[in-house]
Amino acid sequence: MSIRVRVTIIISLIVAIVCAANLGVSLFLTQKHLLETSKADIRVVADVANEYVTTAIDLIKADAMTISQEVDDAPEGDLLKRLETELGYYANFQALAVLTEDDVVAAHGRNPMSEDLLNSPAALRALDGKRGISSTYILMDGHIVFYVCAPMDGNRILAATVDGMYFTKLIEQFQLWDTGYLFILDRDGTILAHVRESWVQTRKNFINEAETNEEYKGLAEVLTHMVQGEQYSGQYVLEGENKLCGTTPIRGSEMGWSLAVVAPINESPLAHTRESLVITAVLFLGACLFIAIIA
Repeated sequence: MSIRVRVTIIISLIVAIVCAANLGVSLFLTQKHLLETSKADIRVVADVANEYVTTAIDLIKADAMTISQEVDDAPEGDLLKRLETELGYYANFQALAVLTEDDVVAAHGRNPMSEDLLNSPAALRALDGKRGISSTYILMDGHIVFYVCAPMDGNRILAATVDGMYFTKLIEQFQLWDTGYLFILDRDGTILAHVRESWVQTRKNFINEAETNEEYKGLAEVLTHMVQGEQYSGQYVLEGENKLCGTTPIRGSEMGWSLAVVAPINESPLAHTRESLVITAVLFLGACLFIAIIA
């Protein structure tokens, strides 16, 4: 082997080692920084969405409270008519009902209430003089709803029925990067709002499903942080896709709801920067090898 060939090989090896080392260091430092930046982006979206959802919850609670005050003094014979009148003023409500702790006093509208509502935390909260919003219920006809409960005099409460897809439609306008999205859980880990509407309509709970399906273990870990009321940033893999996730309690629910922002890592600035660094390193290595060969 001639000296020229040996020198070329040695120079090529040195260039390759330097390029590889430089790429490794650059990837490590850049990945660490951009991962934190991506998590910060997710936290910002989560905070903005939290305020938005909280405002929406406050508004429907206020509407329910207004109706309860309007019908509170109605004689029992006029109560049904008053509920019908009030329902016409509020497009977000499908039905209205006045309840005691044991029975339905009056109800008007489509799907006025589930049989389980009287024992729900939202109803018990209203009986204690506070406003409450329930988790979702699947009714006999397959419709999914939730209820906003407000206190009334005489140990009664008002229950306003709301479409179970209300919050799904509310949060669908939020998007992070290309396909990132939001979802909402109740305090038991049941999905209340999600871009996959079937998960809402079937009250999907991945914490429970992870007990028998290993595929959901990573997601269930994130959801456990949510139901514990934590602000959390992490990663999980679902259906073969690595995702970044940031969670926060929803301040306005007062019933243990949480919100999460999720986006695939391959859509983050981290992925794009990694690709750019690799391409740059390959081009630099090629140029150095070319110069070494022709020199």
